[in-house]
Amino acid sequence: MYSILLIGSDDYGTYLKKELRRSRYRLFFSSMSKPGLDKARFKRPDILIINTVSQGSFIIFDLIKEIKSDLRLKDAIIMILSENEDDVDKTLALELGADAYMVKPVNIDEMLFKLKCFLRNKKELS
Repeated sequence: MYSILLIGSDDYGTYLKKELRRSRYRLFFSSMSKPGLDKARFKRPDILIINTVSQGSFIIFDLIKEIKSDLRLKDAIIMILSENEDDVDKTLALELGADAYMVKPVNIDEMLFKLKCFLRNKKELS
């Protein structure tokens, strides 16, 4: 069973937790970035969903860099969910190693389909 760590806490995060619990993933949660990164290092999830909560883009960029530089996490799939539609921020997040950047509110079915595709591709490459 694949696992997801959802980082970020807001009303949308509450909705995501509810929807993700319906999926066939083991779900972990952290409301803040630093404790979330610590939990990721311990739990080693297959997917990290970073639900940005009006944080500056630089916090997200730093988080992506830390995840990708950690040997325990470097292969995890990273999905950013943000209210920020800025193309420069989207591009930079993807260049730093995020696998997807979706603008909230996201279509939950589309998000789950993307995750399924990422996991299938990851499995094929292993």
